[in-house]
Amino acid sequence: MGADLLDNVRSGRKPEAAAIYMAPQMQAHHIQSLNGEAPTGAELIELTSVVYRVAGETIVEY
Repeated sequence: MGADLLDNVRSGRKPEAAAIYMAPQMQAHHIQSLNGEAPTGAELIELTSVVYRVAGETIVEY
C-alpha cells in the first residue's frame, strides 16, 4: 500500500486516488494524558481533510 500511495498520490499522477488511503473520520477514546489533561475515557472523534496543490501534474504542496 505504501508504494501505491507514493506512486499514485504523492507523485501527482492520480491525486484523486488519495481517498482510498485516508479515513474521513477516526474514533477513539481518551485513555492517556492529552495536552496535560488527565484521561477521561471520553470518545474522541477526529475529522480530517487533505488539500493538495498540484502544478505541472505533480503534487507540490500538501
